Amino acid sequence: MAIASISPLTGETLSEFAPHTPAQVEQKVAHAATTFHEFRRIPMQQRAVWLHSAAKILDDESEQFGRIMTLEMGKTFKSAIAEARKCASGCRYYADNAAHHLADEIIVTDASRSFARYQPLGTVLALGDIHSHTSIKVGQQFVLGGQQRGAFQVKARNSGPVPVSVAERRA
Repeated sequence: MAIASISPLTGETLSEFAPHTPAQVEQKVAHAATTFHEFRRIPMQQRAVWLHSAAKILDDESEQFGRIMTLEMGKTFKSAIAEARKCASGCRYYADNAAHHLADEIIVTDASRSFARYQPLGTVLALGDIHSHTSIKVGQQFVLGGQQRGAFQVKARNSGPVPVSVAERRA
């Protein structure tokens, strides 16, 4: 079954894509895991350079990205260009501030030294409904980001149930 990109304005099928096979998905997840272990050793300064480069691409090609968003998402051209530029702004923000956000946070305790350290744990495969031992079924809707500003609703469009297990860790 093909995956279709459908214009929300006209309902027209813009293009169709073949879904990845399970073997292709496994290969991509394995590649992402390998890349994660390599990438986590790259200094923040280099990552900042890459984010600034991404911001430049988003700014320089904002009209091209705007046309795509208008066609595939139904946004007005003006708001789509603004969204591309907002994404560029976000890239620049994290390029300039990520090292500060991820720096060790000293915590005052009775111990000789206490701190919180933010360490990446691995590749995020998918985000889904936050209910213990559930499945995301075709057509099911869920919200990424909870009730916070910027959260958005997602509708699952997979080919069948995808098992999701969420465990809560208590300190």
